[in-house]
This record gives sequence, structure tokens and C-alpha cells, in this order.
Amino acid sequence: MIHENMTQFPSRFVSYPTNRLIAHFASREQVKGLLPFLENKGIDLGSIYILDGQEGIDALDPSGEAHGVMAKISRTIHQGGSSTEREKIEGLVKHLSKGGIAVAVYAKKKALRDSLIELYRTHEGTEITYAATFYIEDFKAQKSSSKKWVSQMNNSKNKSEVAVKQAIDELIQTATNYDVDVLERIYHDKLQVVMVDTDDNVNTADKAAFKSLFQTKKDAGDPPMNTWAHYHRIDVDGDKAHVLLSRKNDLSGTNMILILSIDLVHEDDRWQVLREVIFLRPEDT
Repeated sequence: MIHENMTQFPSRFVSYPTNRLIAHFASREQVKGLLPFLENKGIDLGSIYILDGQEGIDALDPSGEAHGVMAKISRTIHQGGSSTEREKIEGLVKHLSKGGIAVAVYAKKKALRDSLIELYRTHEGTEITYAATFYIEDFKAQKSSSKKWVSQMNNSKNKSEVAVKQAIDELIQTATNYDVDVLERIYHDKLQVVMVDTDDNVNTADKAAFKSLFQTKKDAGDPPMNTWAHYHRIDVDGDKAHVLLSRKNDLSGTNMILILSIDLVHEDDRWQVLREVIFLRPEDT
């Protein structure tokens, strides 16, 4: 009997399934049984990510190589900043390589996630996780007294992520207003900055050189820069943290979108920026 592969995934590169509830299934029959129930909940079946076997692995593109250099860099940054994400992708690839299937439904609202978790379980789904913006939430096979599936969250980790975000928020406000004295405190003495421009030229700077850039703008009387920021990931591991975010400003002299990969270390009772990797791309007009 010939079975039609069920893979349904964007052709564009997806570095992270933000706000999707993911589950592993052992067979196509389980997924086919699940789909009508998802549709009954008002979910557009065409919006669901489905990865099926080797074709699913090819669509996922775990290394990013099939989607070009920037996709490969993006995948490396994501996995480098989060051991949890790396482990989840490795586990997913292993599951798919054994002929398994994975389903990912957009479920930003908690009420929908709660109902989907029970639905996934009913159809024998396993490895259920939610890919939030700043963390990956596992839903353990543990029942409460009301027999509902509950998740186990690490509150201390969440608090650390909030503290890291506050440090980056302060960095943005400080840098855009050219407050060099505060930058002295936020930037680690061993700061390394790597900037890749739109022509793939690579420029590097240490703490003194990077601070001088802001000092020059301050001395010239330049107006404050754009403070817009969009956070993609925040990962904390003890005294180390990684932040992936997008910014918009004219730091390079031209309005640009900046993709920043920032490493921080907690020293002297504060989070300090140890390394920034900045990718420049033209801002859409």
C-alpha cells in the first residue's frame, strides 16, 4: 500500500516555530484522526505545520543549509544560544527519521493550548511542547487532582529572563541617547563586537572602539536613534545568557534593520554585554 506523505510546512526558512504547540505522533493514522477535531475547534488545517518522515526532515532543514547562508547562520545562532532548542530539534529529527510525524498548531492563547494538550494526548501525542517567544515549555505527563494535564515551569528561570531583558532594554535606551558613561557599566571590559554589513564585509570592535562610535555621535549633536526592538529569544544558563532580537536604527550611517545576537555574563551583581554579533540589512521602504 502506498501512503501519501503528509508534510505541510512553509517553503521559506522557519528558524523557530513561535507560539506553536508541538507534538510527536507515531503514525499517519493518528494524525488523520486528530485533524477533524482540530478543524472542529475552528483551526484552519492549512495553517498547521506537519512534518512526516524524511520529507519532513528536508522541509525542516535542521542545519539551514538548504535555505542559504543567512538561514544557516540563523539556525546556528538559535541553537548556540539555547541547548534546549538544540535538543528539541535533535529529538524531532530522530523521531522523523524513524517514520514518525510531528504536528505544530499556532496556539498563542492559553485556553486554546490547554484544550489542544488534552486533544493531543487523546490521540496518543507525545513530547508536547510550546515554543514561546523567550522559552520552550514542556508539558509533562503529570495529572492534577482534576485529571488535567499541567505544565511544570521554572519560575527562577523566568525571573532571570526578565532581568536579562531589562538589561538589554537599558542598553537600548542608553545607546540610542549616547550615554557613554552608562555604556561603560553595561559593556564588559572584554566586549567584542562583530558587524556583518549588506555586502558581507565583516568589521570588529572592542569596548573602547565601540564606545567611541557613540561618543562621536554625541559630540556631533546627533538626535537620539530609534529605540524600536523586537525580541526573538532570551535564553539563560546560570551566569550566562543569550538574546536574539531585531532593531531599527542608523548606527551604520544608513537606516537599517539590525539582527543582533548578544551574549551576556552576570558579574559584579549585574548583567554585562560580553559579545554582540550584528547583521545589517536594508530597511524595507
